[in-house]
Amino acid sequence: MAENKVVGQSIRRLDAYEKVIGAARYTIDYTEPGTLYVKVLRSPYPHAKIKSIHVEQAQALYGVEAIMTCFNCPQTKFNWSDATVCSTTPEEVALDMCLFDQEVRYVGDEVAAVAAISEKIALEALGLIDVEYEVLPAVMDVHAAMEPGAPLLHPEVNPKSNQLGCVHKIVGDVEKGFSACSVIVEETYTLPVVKQMQLETQNALAVFSGDGKLTVWSPTQSPALAQRLISNICGIPMSKIRVRNPGYVGGAFGVRIGLSSKAELMAVEFAKRTGRPVKFVYDRKEDCIASETRHSGEFHVKIGADAEGNILALQAKGMMNTGAYALSSQGMPACASSHILTEYHIPNMDYWAATIYTNYTPAGAMRGYAAPQPTFALELSISKLAEKLNMDPRALREKNLMQPGEPWVNPYALRTTAAKECIALGAERIGWDAFYKEKKENHGRYRRGIGMACGNHISSGAPFSIEHSNVVMGMHCDGSIQFAVGIMEMGTGLKTTLIQIAAEELGASVDTFSLSIGDTEIPLADFGAQASRGTFTTGMAVKKAAANLKRQMLEYAEKKKQVAPGSFQLKNTSVCDQEGNPVYTFRQLATEADRDNRQFIAVGQNINDNALSWNAHYADVTVDMETGHVFVNRYVAIHDAGKVINPDLLKAQIEGGICIGIGYALQEQIAYGRDGKQINESFHKYMIPVADDLGEICADFVETDEPTGPFGAKGVAESPVSPVAPAIADAIHSATGIWFNQLPITPERVKLRIQEEGLFKNV
Repeated sequence: MAENKVVGQSIRRLDAYEKVIGAARYTIDYTEPGTLYVKVLRSPYPHAKIKSIHVEQAQALYGVEAIMTCFNCPQTKFNWSDATVCSTTPEEVALDMCLFDQEVRYVGDEVAAVAAISEKIALEALGLIDVEYEVLPAVMDVHAAMEPGAPLLHPEVNPKSNQLGCVHKIVGDVEKGFSACSVIVEETYTLPVVKQMQLETQNALAVFSGDGKLTVWSPTQSPALAQRLISNICGIPMSKIRVRNPGYVGGAFGVRIGLSSKAELMAVEFAKRTGRPVKFVYDRKEDCIASETRHSGEFHVKIGADAEGNILALQAKGMMNTGAYALSSQGMPACASSHILTEYHIPNMDYWAATIYTNYTPAGAMRGYAAPQPTFALELSISKLAEKLNMDPRALREKNLMQPGEPWVNPYALRTTAAKECIALGAERIGWDAFYKEKKENHGRYRRGIGMACGNHISSGAPFSIEHSNVVMGMHCDGSIQFAVGIMEMGTGLKTTLIQIAAEELGASVDTFSLSIGDTEIPLADFGAQASRGTFTTGMAVKKAAANLKRQMLEYAEKKKQVAPGSFQLKNTSVCDQEGNPVYTFRQLATEADRDNRQFIAVGQNINDNALSWNAHYADVTVDMETGHVFVNRYVAIHDAGKVINPDLLKAQIEGGICIGIGYALQEQIAYGRDGKQINESFHKYMIPVADDLGEICADFVETDEPTGPFGAKGVAESPVSPVAPAIADAIHSATGIWFNQLPITPERVKLRIQEEGLFKNV
């Protein structure tokens, strides 16, 4: 298929034009005649019991159609994340929240909601609701939450403590391993609360038709999971629920897995009560304080090596803050283990991690789920170990990398890795060897440093969750091909990638295809756009559907021409003989089949394996010793993503992940006051990176052939986030000699350490 090869080509994104001209529509753009609008009264306390709620004045206000509180709402327990429907151990899932609970557990928890004919009236009604609270003791720290006698936030989940999920894994003999070490590093690393800050806030529109069919417009990352959750929570058969998305999501980064917080549930419940369409759009502050964050907390790491740099032992302990509710936090310790235990060959390991309830905003999924925290701790410890060994950090990593055939997560063994190649290419691009050979002393106000870190990430939800994708594909009588998938497009270019996969398998041009996406009306169960699985898992289902369709087309053509099986091939959007001579165009074949009352319709089903994508990142920074500011001059990231389907889209994914990682390293943190309130709950207070913060980004890849991915591809979307913070921290140390174990590494923290160490005097 050399004349028609589309896999590996940087074809233009198929959604680019609509986005550029502003024609792309998002869930937030949709409404219906007679729509009611929801606004929510939220708790001002991190922990309290609601003694009474008086809504009479609000109910009497013109335009108010309905009010919900804990006193008139079902107390069905649920979890708005995907955990209730996709966990491989559903009997263990923590169902710990209600639509409204008499006990509120964080500032921003739902107290009451109003549905009115306008947002203005709904907001006015909120001001007329009178609530009496009994303020309860709050815990705002994982250590305090685990103290004896600490208030239990969810005794129905754990009657003994605030511990939620916990994993303990032991490999080999750790004590024996450490006894053989010449050098040991032991440090504690502190991780912040950060927010996805996606452009489209949480929102939903719910509409009941006359026959009782419910349509929910939602920006969910997983329409099928949302459908199942709405069914489970609201008691509506799945066959009566349609979850739709217009095809575009205004950013997600994990915050929309399952449901978009409580937007869908609020809209559905009010629609049931009023018989009207209902829309609920979070404002920016609501989105910050009442939708999930990345887990904060700490990792304690002890790691040791012999004099030759063979890492012999690792001990890691993580305590992650899940906030007020479980969401996807039960699986966080297990997923974190797949990163901290699977990058290097270490014969002796002891890993313990737990998620802990506190009165923070609930934590859940964010891009790179469960990876940035342990990767920061592990990779910075590796760099410190190299310093103690007087060894090149690059060489130490290369010496200890996991090799193919080694088990990484049961039941999976590592099949393919280009980690060494990524390290080598990245070092070349950043000028690593030259920088370290020079070993120049850093003097003056502006000091330059180079640092590195490595990482990996899974390519699907397996084995931590249910993992499946389904595709339906059919050919029209004019030879064009239409297919449908159950996954979402959320800005990654997935539509383009999936069409490229189909086109490659069928030997067709990309303009032959149309793709339907994000609609449960076609019942195609799919785990959703998460866990770096879009290309890897759904892409394989697309490839299988296309292969099935190809088989049907070839069998029909060979039978019509009365030739032996295997005589024809698909090439250049035609059925060709083995010499490449056209026998039928797709249009001619479809027309012929139509006359014979024959249709070509195929299904592709995929229950996927998993594969690790690998990376090596290098940061070149300058530190202003007077102000503490850190400037990223250049950032190089090399990724092993298997076979690359679309190089430009892959590089864009890597660049986007690096941007998130730079924010995590240097800027971003949700701060809480003593009263439990978020201090920076908007864009003008929460500092995400802008173009001037990023420097030059060089994203590239090394290809391997992963046998379980479509045409050898792996997932890569989440992989670029994790190594950024340790690479930058290593570079800052290279420039200043100071190690920073706490994120973000803000100018204030840098300046304070410089002053404490007496490293610079402004003369």
